[in-house]
Amino acid sequence: MANPFPVLHIPDSETVARHCPIGLTPKVNKRRIPSPDCFALRSGEEGLSVNWHEKLDTVTHFLLIGIQYNRNSDFLNPHMFRIYTLPMEWLRNLGGIKEIKHAPVYNGDPSPVGHPNNPWHAEIYFTDMENNQDVRLWLSEYCQSNFDTSYQPYPGPDLDECIADLRARNDQTVYHRVENWGIS
Repeated sequence: MANPFPVLHIPDSETVARHCPIGLTPKVNKRRIPSPDCFALRSGEEGLSVNWHEKLDTVTHFLLIGIQYNRNSDFLNPHMFRIYTLPMEWLRNLGGIKEIKHAPVYNGDPSPVGHPNNPWHAEIYFTDMENNQDVRLWLSEYCQSNFDTSYQPYPGPDLDECIADLRARNDQTVYHRVENWGIS
């Protein structure tokens, strides 16, 4: 089945969020700041994976992390990630970024366990896929300079219970079905 989620334009007034493994967020003045490596493309990626923050809030972002599998088919631990937001207008005016596209992820209805759907996924495309160290450094520096607005803290222990409940339901969650996202 084709992706049922519509592709939309992300306005300049909104933000996208990137989740970074804690190992790529060294402490700087008692704050965890994403290193430039947090913004590196993984093997096989053409765009940097982010989420449209105004549509996929911090709580839901952490929930999706918690019900995703890693490469070993184990659930990701959301406590091992940090989320940072970046404003669209700033990104679009930043040298080294070709475009930012809303790119919904559809894995089926229901989607398989460990692979939830994400209609608010987006991708940032660099002008130079291989030599983008400057852009990645600017993204890191933005998060450091704007930490109070960029950093999105883990919502708290109640979220752990929600994640455990969602994991126990396998693919029978709102995140595995198209209709439950309310945008089909």
